Order: sequence, then structure tokens, then C-alpha cells
Amino acid sequence: MAEDITQEVAIKEGRVVGKIEEGISIFKGIPYAEPPVGSLRWSPPVRKQSLGEKPLEAFAYGASPLQSRQGCIEGGGGDPGTMNEDCLFLNVWTPTLNETAKKPVIVWIFGGAFVVGTGCVPPYNGIPMAQKDVVLVTFNYRVGQLGFFAHPLLDKDGAPQAEANFGLMDQMMVLEWVQDNIAKFGGDPGNVTLVGQSAGGKSVLSHFCSPLNRGKNLFHRGIAQSVYVLNETSMEKARASGEQFTHDLVAVGLLKEQFTLEELRNVPGDEFWLHSPGTFNAPSPIVGDAVLSKSLRATFEDHEEQKLPLIMGSTSDDASVAAAFDMDAATVIQLLKNKGLYLSVKLLYSGANDTELARRVVLDFVFGITPKYFGDLHSSTANGSNHTWRYEFAYVAKGLTGQQPNGVPHGGDVPYFLGTCDRSPPTQAVFTDADRAFASQVLEYVVRFAHRGDPSPTEGGVAWPRHIKGSQDRLLLLTDSITAKSNYKPTIMAAAEKAVKDGAFDEMSKVPAIASLKPGETP
Repeated sequence: MAEDITQEVAIKEGRVVGKIEEGISIFKGIPYAEPPVGSLRWSPPVRKQSLGEKPLEAFAYGASPLQSRQGCIEGGGGDPGTMNEDCLFLNVWTPTLNETAKKPVIVWIFGGAFVVGTGCVPPYNGIPMAQKDVVLVTFNYRVGQLGFFAHPLLDKDGAPQAEANFGLMDQMMVLEWVQDNIAKFGGDPGNVTLVGQSAGGKSVLSHFCSPLNRGKNLFHRGIAQSVYVLNETSMEKARASGEQFTHDLVAVGLLKEQFTLEELRNVPGDEFWLHSPGTFNAPSPIVGDAVLSKSLRATFEDHEEQKLPLIMGSTSDDASVAAAFDMDAATVIQLLKNKGLYLSVKLLYSGANDTELARRVVLDFVFGITPKYFGDLHSSTANGSNHTWRYEFAYVAKGLTGQQPNGVPHGGDVPYFLGTCDRSPPTQAVFTDADRAFASQVLEYVVRFAHRGDPSPTEGGVAWPRHIKGSQDRLLLLTDSITAKSNYKPTIMAAAEKAVKDGAFDEMSKVPAIASLKPGETP
């Protein structure tokens, strides 16, 4: 059988052996960094230097990051399987191992509010993308307190803590690994597209903004799906959160009253999800370290982001994730009242009761505004390579209309962008030929963007016009009839932009409820 055929590739760190499935060469569970345990907990990742003398059998996914199992099932794409603090593994799907093939590369960054997620769940299967002549890389990075953490004990020689975004640094190391090795898998290191959803989309923008990436040519364009406008965490707030967290560990007997960094690093990682979930630094990375010297908003507003092609968008019901962030209707309405916005915002949504009003506010003022706000800034920079495109994904599979009455839920666009609707729930069980016809159009936009940096078809199909602030305020409405829209929701977007600039919704930066369950907990 084809599945029994193995292939060996020699990379910088050693030899890896993969398998062929559906004509695609697949390599799973390749370690890209040393295990981030012991003294390497809360340290920048250390590149894996050697895979050993024998070839590594890359037949199975490596362990997922420590997290809530139920949280990942509900908000991270599926069951994460085996979990361990030793989790820094990547996976490669490729149509060819010809080193001269120079196929475009997509590096997928999973979402999950920076507290759950893994690169090995069904929606991220790389076979469909590889069948489109694209090399797909998925991977794990540290999440939760193990990935984003600040504490006075991490200061060195009297100097403030230099790094706090360890999860983002893991992602950077994957990009370095791709530069060193992807040609061996038929990929082009000079044509790498970052794609991520939610926290993964926030990660894409973080890499556009990080000073550590500048001048390295690690990637060449990006797609940020359902990225949210909520602010990142300040270093001051993160340090206070870290101290509160360790105080709670002392209170339950996991640390002594006076403890060292070594003792803190020896606390079992799976204990972190049992105590004070409210001290997590989610849902955003930390501003003020070497990775993110200032917020994403400030970086884009100062036009200091990387000047590269960028697609951003949202779904028609991204607000479905609100409950996971404890943003229930009462909380949102009270926030509007506290900010003196309730009456003016209510006028924007005629006839909406408070429950529907809260949903629409999260949809438009947290998710919908983000592609426009950042797109306006990115497209207005004087540079010929920073082309910008926007979308709203509103297509609901015919068999899911009863389950998704408000539209496409948060994350519902991922299988369409990666071509996995027939391989992952909930679309897998209900997909029709009409659904497949639409899905193929969406996948073609992504594939074209990866191949040549422009998603529009060269002939036939619906053109995807670029967004330019002001006179060419445009997006692609991805629904039954794909349509280019101009000046979309102008009154609502103007109000949302003002709210963003005023910081009206910064208080929504809460920890997802999905972070609070024990890592080993099953549904």
C-alpha cells in the first residue's frame, strides 16, 4: 500500500523518514528545539542541533502543549492527544522532495487565545494544500503561562526581564528552521506565507511588528484570520499577573513562602491550569520585551510593520467566541454604559435587543473593525509591496444552517482556507457538491496568494480588489455569491474605529474560560 512507502530526507539536524499518503510526502513530529523544560522553561527556545545518528521516524505527531483538553476540543480544532511540556515539534506535507522544485510554503499558526491549540488536529491536515502544489508546515508552540510569562525572578543581573513572549519566539524558531531546511522538502525558502487564525492571526501581525524579525527575510506575506483588536498585555501588568500566580502556588503548597527561580521552574507544568486561571496573560502577547517593544496598534500606526502583502478578515459570527472570553451580553452592555456609548451604539443597530446588540458589538467593534483599521494603516504606507486585502467570510454549509443561525462561527473559515472541509467536523459529515464548489474557490484564493502574492485569479473567477484607505475601501464578501464590496458598513466602521482609538474595549481583554480546565481532563 502507498501508506507503507517511506522516504528519507537529510536536513541540517540529521535524517528524517516520512511516509506517503494520497501521493503526498508527510513528516510528523520533527523536533525543532530542545525540550523547553527545567532551566529552559521561560527561556528563549534553543535550536535542536542533532536528531541523532539514526534516522528519525517522523510517522506520528509529537506531544501537544500542556493545556485544557476540553478547551482545545471546544476552541482549538479538536482533541490535542498526548500533551507534554516537551512540545516543540513541527510537521511537513509536501508534493515533492525535489530540492529544485521551489514550491511555495505556507506556515500555519494555530489559534486558541494563546492558551489552547496544537498543530495536529484535523482542520490543519496538510494533504489538500500539498495537492495544490504548496508545502504546508504546522507546528506547536508554548501556550498559557509556559508561553507568555513575566516575573521579577526572570530579571537578570539587575536588568529587567528581556523576553516574555516565549511562544512567539518558538514561532520565530520555526521560521528559521524553514529557512534552513524547507528546500530539502521541495519548498522555496524565498516564498513563505504566514497564515493564522484568531491568536494565530494575532501571531501573524506580531511577526510583522517584531523588531527581532526585521531584516531576516523569514517570511514574505501573511494572512490573518479573525484577528481581534483587543490590546496586548503590558509588561507591568504581566509581571503583576506573574507574581499573583506564584502567590497562588504558594497558597496551595506548591511553592515555599520564599522560593527560587529553580524551584519555580520545577513546579509541574500541568499544575498551572489548576490554580487562578484569571492570572493568565491571555488573550494577547506581552508588550515591552525584545519580541514586542510596543503594541501592534502602535507599530502599525507608526508605520513600522514589515511592508509585505497582507490579507485580513473576519467571519459573519466571530462573536460566537465571546462566551469563551467571558464576554456575555450583560458584560458587554455594562461596558457600553460605563463608557457612555450605549445609546449611540444602540442607534446603529435598529430594533436589536440587548442580547443581539452585545453580539453585534463584539462582531463589529472587536473583530470586524480590525482588518479595516490595520488595513487602512498598512495600505497607506508609501511602499509598493505592502498590498492589502480584506474579506468577510459568510458562507454556511447547507447542512449547518440550523446549527449556525447567526452565520459562520469563530474558526469556521479555517477548513475552507486549508481545504480540509471534507476531513474535519462539523463540515465533514454534511458537505455537499455545492459546498465543495464554493470551498474550492476559497482555497484557490489562498493558493494563488501563496504562489504569487496576489489572491485574484489571472483569468475567470471573481477578482479580489486590493483595499486602500479612503477611495478604495474594499473587501471580498465570501458567501454563496462571492462579491467585491466597497465602503462596507461605513457608519458602523466609523463608530468602531473611534471606539478603538478611544480604547473603549480594552477592558474586554479577559482570560478565556477554556483556559481553566485541567490539562488531562476529558469531556
